[in-house]
Amino acid sequence: MVAKDIPMLITGLQSTEWQPAAVSLLALMQLSDHTGNQELIANAGGIDQILTAMTAHKANVHLQLRALGTLLNLCNTAEHQVLLLDAKGVDMILDTMKTHQGSVHVQQSACAILLKLASSTQPNVAETVSTTTVARAILDAMNTHTVVQHSNLNVFLGEDGGFRASMDTIFSQADAPRATRDLQRDASEALAYLSTGRDNIKAILINSRGVNVIVETMKAHRELAQVQLHAINALSNVASVGHRYAEAVSNAGGVEAIFAAMKAHMKHTQLQVMACAALRSLCTNDIGRLKVANAGGLDIVNAAVEANQGNPLLQQMLCELP
Repeated sequence: MVAKDIPMLITGLQSTEWQPAAVSLLALMQLSDHTGNQELIANAGGIDQILTAMTAHKANVHLQLRALGTLLNLCNTAEHQVLLLDAKGVDMILDTMKTHQGSVHVQQSACAILLKLASSTQPNVAETVSTTTVARAILDAMNTHTVVQHSNLNVFLGEDGGFRASMDTIFSQADAPRATRDLQRDASEALAYLSTGRDNIKAILINSRGVNVIVETMKAHRELAQVQLHAINALSNVASVGHRYAEAVSNAGGVEAIFAAMKAHMKHTQLQVMACAALRSLCTNDIGRLKVANAGGLDIVNAAVEANQGNPLLQQMLCELP
């Protein structure tokens, strides 16, 4: 398929049968990798038609994955993000996440789109998506897929009367570890953006055990620096509100998780600076101070300063810790 086929492919999305619509979506997903094609698809009403196909074939996970993949490519510009919001696309994405909660690939693709919206250069886009409903959906995805879920392969009856496995399912299962890691990375980063300066999101993170979910993610993916960085950012945002919020992070094991991340990624300067900022907020209450002291916090921060060649920000934060 080439760019001139885009109008025909968009028309194909109107099929009442899921297979033709899925074929069109696969071609659109591949074409939308190219910036010029993204513009052509959006200008031809592609976003509206993709959402219509998702609604019409709600139960088909393969179609939903291709639709989400195409929307993810299209959301590279603020203009297309606005089109998605105007078409109630976030509602459709959240509905798909709920319908296909067991699919790590659906959750990962959906969280990647929500991340693009939350980090949008268009303030209205980021503000519109910063809702407690979105935050809860992201937390649910993280909680459901903290580690790789190995489900049974779907099987179909073959012509010879035997069973054959769905190739789509086989490939999905093989790719599940990567999808799980990407989900946790994108979800953590999305929460970090959403919780920056927004009290409604911070309240959800402590009132819905969101900080517990974040800490469990940190434990399960300690080797992934980006997961640790964004998770610490989110915890820091929560802890900075005040004593009650900082205490909730400490009680969820936040101090221990932050120190574990610092030890695992000692030379990651950005992570170390973010961790120290979080610890500074956590030390505003007795529980946090005690946990930092018991974990040998000053020694760990000193080691981070040394590993990062006396970074001035780390030096400053070391002086500010009790």
